[in-house]
Amino acid sequence: MRKDFNDYINANGRRRPGQPRPELLGHRHLVKRDVMVVDLFGKIEDGTIIGDNLGTSIMTKTGTGLVVDGSIAT
Repeated sequence: MRKDFNDYINANGRRRPGQPRPELLGHRHLVKRDVMVVDLFGKIEDGTIIGDNLGTSIMTKTGTGLVVDGSIAT
């Protein structure tokens, strides 16, 4: 975990009803041809970053995809 980013998320990304998980707030800012890069520090169990719905949304918004060091749910 990056302390600087984690502090930002905790200060600005508090979850309210109807909001996504704080760690996914950056997804809203993706545009065509962006590539989302996520470092889960190789985490495989109990900590996926996306599933099929968010993956489809990222592909639709960007037309590209993402790079993940860790795991995704299918």
